[in-house]
Amino acid sequence: MTQITQLFESLADENRLRMINLLIASPYLCVADFQRVLDMPQTRVSRHLGYLRSRDIVTSDRKGTWMYYRLSDRIANNKGLVSTLRSMFAKSEQGLHDIELLLEGLDDNSIAALKEADHYIVEFVIENCCTMGQ
Repeated sequence: MTQITQLFESLADENRLRMINLLIASPYLCVADFQRVLDMPQTRVSRHLGYLRSRDIVTSDRKGTWMYYRLSDRIANNKGLVSTLRSMFAKSEQGLHDIELLLEGLDDNSIAALKEADHYIVEFVIENCCTMGQ
């Protein structure tokens, strides 16, 4: 029961929910990307990501000086949960606004985690974002 409790505690904060929304849309992002889209200081972004990581909601990989965050396999492989969250975010004005900002960042090449990404990953993110409200 502890994992379920930790999951719901993690989802009880709007900022963490917004981060999860972005990681449902994009396979990975870095702290600077969350800062840009969520308009939050680095310390708060890092604190929330640390919280999510400690509860196995997100995982991180270091590439050079950058830390990339993604949904943990436990969450990403739970298609029912991801689908439910995705449909909830699609009905949320804030969730859709965050996705719009992510797309703008892709358009102006300011999403650091995806600057060097293969084109098929960027296309996946765009398609995923564009179908969010459907």
